[in-house]
Amino acid sequence: MHILQVLQRLSDHHVLYSLTIDEVMTFTRLASHLKFDILQPQPIRESQDRSVPPKVLPISTSIFLSRATGIPLDSIQDCWEILGEYAWSLKEVPLFKTDYQVFKQHGWDLGLTAVIIHPRSDLCMNGDCPNVVPLKKETQQKAVVYTQDIGVQPAWYIHVYCPTCKTSYHNNYSVCDG
Repeated sequence: MHILQVLQRLSDHHVLYSLTIDEVMTFTRLASHLKFDILQPQPIRESQDRSVPPKVLPISTSIFLSRATGIPLDSIQDCWEILGEYAWSLKEVPLFKTDYQVFKQHGWDLGLTAVIIHPRSDLCMNGDCPNVVPLKKETQQKAVVYTQDIGVQPAWYIHVYCPTCKTSYHNNYSVCDG
């Protein structure tokens, strides 16, 4: 979608027409950063084509984006429909230092953190396993990440499990059948 089309769709919306460029960029940067959180709770049929953004945002993500950007909660889904394709197409977008404060202020109580430690993929990578659908059985643990430039950060450590071959996938290793 071209910028003029996006701007036209935003200007046609009764609430979103007043968004600033900074608010649009904040929304897309934060939404892009939360891809794993957006994708994981989606039904399998919504998760299989990773090039297409899910139609609906999880409620925790919607609340966070509303709080973080000042966009009314009832307009977040409309904003996602307009900007979601762009946010989804972004590769890894680095967060600003202020974004970590935004996560602390608006995301922690929703279970959203700026730092997420998760497997490289949510697909089973065992070549002998017939499972081809995204892995949805996940385990989350709270973690603490120590950084040099932004200090101590809360994080979620997530691993996913393939029930077919009984492989558990972590951020940098996997365990098959115990």
